[in-house]
Amino acid sequence: GLFAPHWRSDARACIVGMSTTHHKGHVCRAALEAAAYQTKEVFDAIYADSDVELKSLKVDGGGTNNRLMMQFQADIIKVPVVKPVVMETTSMGAAFAAGL
Repeated sequence: GLFAPHWRSDARACIVGMSTTHHKGHVCRAALEAAAYQTKEVFDAIYADSDVELKSLKVDGGGTNNRLMMQFQADIIKVPVVKPVVMETTSMGAAFAAGL
C-alpha cells in the first residue's frame, strides 16, 4: 500500500534545496524517483523479514507507461521490471469478476 513499509499516515513530504534554476521537470523527476524509492523500501523490507530474494517486479497501471520510471525502478532494486501485455490488469480483473 501507499504507506508501506512504514505505515505512517501522518507522514508528509517536502522539497528542499530548490533555486531559480530548477523547473517543473525537476519536480516531476523527483516525484517519479520518490515512487521508485518507495517500492525499493518495500523490497528491502521483504528481504529483511523473509530472506526471500525476489526475481522480478511485475508492474501494471499508468506509471508503467513511463520508461524513465520503469528503468530507474529496475536499476535501484536490481531486478527486471516486467510489464504485462494489458497494462490495466486491475481493471481487467474487475471486468472478469463482473463477468464482462
